[in-house]
Amino acid sequence: MTVSTNDTRAKFVLDYLIDNFSVTDSPEQLFTPMGSNMPKWGESIDIPSRATPITIQQVSTLPGTTSTLTLQSQAPSANNFIIDMHYGGAVEVPKLRKMRDMNGNWAQELARTIRIELGNYIGQDHWDVATTAAYDTAGTYWVNAAGAAITVAMVELTIAKMTSQKGVSRSGLAWMFNPYGIGAIRSLPSWQSNEATMDGKIGLPVVGALSGIPVYVSQSVRPYLTATTSAAVITGTGTVLTLTVPAGHNFVPGMKATTTGLTSGYNVSSKTVASVTATTIVLTTTGLADGTAGDGVGTITAETPVNGLIYRPWAYSNVQQVPDIEIVKMSGGGAGSTTKIGDEMQFDAIWGRAVLAGAVYMLGSPYLAVS
Repeated sequence: MTVSTNDTRAKFVLDYLIDNFSVTDSPEQLFTPMGSNMPKWGESIDIPSRATPITIQQVSTLPGTTSTLTLQSQAPSANNFIIDMHYGGAVEVPKLRKMRDMNGNWAQELARTIRIELGNYIGQDHWDVATTAAYDTAGTYWVNAAGAAITVAMVELTIAKMTSQKGVSRSGLAWMFNPYGIGAIRSLPSWQSNEATMDGKIGLPVVGALSGIPVYVSQSVRPYLTATTSAAVITGTGTVLTLTVPAGHNFVPGMKATTTGLTSGYNVSSKTVASVTATTIVLTTTGLADGTAGDGVGTITAETPVNGLIYRPWAYSNVQQVPDIEIVKMSGGGAGSTTKIGDEMQFDAIWGRAVLAGAVYMLGSPYLAVS
């Protein structure tokens, strides 16, 4: 952590950052911390592996038979993550007159602005990695991908899928919901709201429990997935629309999706994702004429928040606990420039993260709605 030493304003802000930056309301608080609180850029941090369980051959108990007890070989799988993520920004430092107008609260407000900006970005990055860990072409790690109203059966199915994995215990589980997702579960009989009495213990506020598992809420959980499209082809007498998208889109079969930005007449609304590959998304019942859908350039949106159930011991993170800050002069500008004269505080932080396969099961909920 570095801070400019020739400007006391930076020291005032730093005091507040040290107090509250590590206690944020974003998803990285659910990850198991690894390494020191002062990571180095490019540092590799080892994490536990999830190799195939050891198989032991059973000895025969039948009279007159013999059998050799053998331990099947198992090659350990090396896992690690790299401190390779970085984000920074800048905020204007108030002039002396403005500092007086704020009654001495300017340093606290500046620290709060920095914490929110960095916290939102770092938290969203962590949950995006969790969402990616829950992706495969079959939708194995998704329940209610279509975003229907959540039922108790959906909740219990998500829990059953997670806890059927060897080594998972309920004590390590936590729900993470988008604000819309929270609204979709409050009417369930398995929801317990006790925000006034439950202690988050990790900085992230507990808003209740769902089937006895703590529930957290964060704006860092995306309300929907999006991907840019580079090509669109309609086949099957207007029944199939195949879109080419970048790898890492995280769409799964069963989702409802809408396209925008395609050539006029080719966009579709709330169509079912029939199948996906690493770089394609296939929608059904499009009702369009066969052929190429213009230049195919546009956006596809999955109509469901990416809420999820996470097993915390299989998610790892190392985040710089206090960001680097420094006060510098704002860029000047020539005659007639509208650029303001003054100072700005630059800030940045680094981190790394990893989520093992099976650590997250997603639970869809209604699109931008709470019912």
